Amino acid sequence: MKIDVESSKPFFLKRYWKQTTVLAFALLAVLLLLVYQPQASIPQQELKTVKVEKGDVQLMVPIHGEFVSRYERLISAPSSGKVVEVLLKAGADVEPNSVIARLENPDLQQELLQSESDLQRVQSEYQIFDLNQQNKQLENEARLSEIENQIKAAELELSANNRLAQHGIVAKIDLEKSQLKHEQLLNQKQFHIYRVNKQREINKKELEQKLALVKLQQQNISLLKDKINQLQIKAGISGKLQHLYIELGQQLTQSENIAKVGSNKELMVSLKIPQRLSGKVNLGAGVEMRHSSELIKAEISQLSAIVKNGFIEAEAIITSSLPNNIRPAQAVDGYVFVEKLSNVLFVKQQPGMIPLSTQSMFFMGDKQSELIKSKIHFGELSKNQLIIKSGVKKGDRIAINDLSQAQEFSKIIIK
Repeated sequence: MKIDVESSKPFFLKRYWKQTTVLAFALLAVLLLLVYQPQASIPQQELKTVKVEKGDVQLMVPIHGEFVSRYERLISAPSSGKVVEVLLKAGADVEPNSVIARLENPDLQQELLQSESDLQRVQSEYQIFDLNQQNKQLENEARLSEIENQIKAAELELSANNRLAQHGIVAKIDLEKSQLKHEQLLNQKQFHIYRVNKQREINKKELEQKLALVKLQQQNISLLKDKINQLQIKAGISGKLQHLYIELGQQLTQSENIAKVGSNKELMVSLKIPQRLSGKVNLGAGVEMRHSSELIKAEISQLSAIVKNGFIEAEAIITSSLPNNIRPAQAVDGYVFVEKLSNVLFVKQQPGMIPLSTQSMFFMGDKQSELIKSKIHFGELSKNQLIIKSGVKKGDRIAINDLSQAQEFSKIIIK
């Protein structure tokens, strides 16, 4: 039997040829990469840099806010009443005696009439009581005068009996009777004087009580008149009528809000401070703001403990003079002092540099012929000084050209 055996040599040669070809191409690619390495470069005259400095920085962080009235007055209804007249609208400039609106309360008018009638009654009672006491006083004085006359008569009789008794004309018993009568009249006089004085004290107390009722009623009338006068709602302070909460014909209850007035010239600043700084900003911290070309200074006077939308609210008292054209609700941008940083790296703020971020940027170090890419960690922005936490050192120069197309390279050659 004849068996044909097919040789396997051509198969092995074919497979070896394919592997050799692939390997050759791979070696060629590696060789090309070794020979040709792409490089980025920038002309020396086009390069723009900013120098990294080191030193002490007064950290002044940007903040936003608005001017607000330092003094505000919330006006409430002094008593219940109906709005019968509205004289001013919101936005009007006001003085302390400017009348905003007028209320009407018939019950107060009726109460005033009744109180005036009660005053007349208690005044009449006081006057009648006073006249009665004066009459009693006159009667007591007349009685005292009568007793004194009787004492004088008794003294004459006693004197006469003494002389007659010396000559034996009057009996001893008659003399003793005269003496006893005289003594009784003297005692009667002392008792009457005591009773008159006591009655005078009692009358004085009763008269004071009656007078107190009169004064109390007069005070009540005065209070009612004040309440009626207060139905003319006045601004109370100089400034602007910021809000008006009422309308004509509205029936108000006591203490219901009517209007809000705020000062125009005496202002302060309401600020929003980033939450991250809530533990660093202290009471009394300095604030600097600019309005047109003028620098306005203030100090933090109040800090809220409530965080709202990533901010805490603060109030600052203005310590410098204010321009005349500033009004409440005007927006303001400024800086607040946070802390003093010692011996830190910083650069002058440039477009593209983002505070509190990490950015891949090129810088020129000791080697002046190339730019090196580094991850630079920026800190807070203090006015135009941007703090650098890491990525460069003092004396390095950070490139501020637009090098976004060269981010794939680790360095850039300076030609």
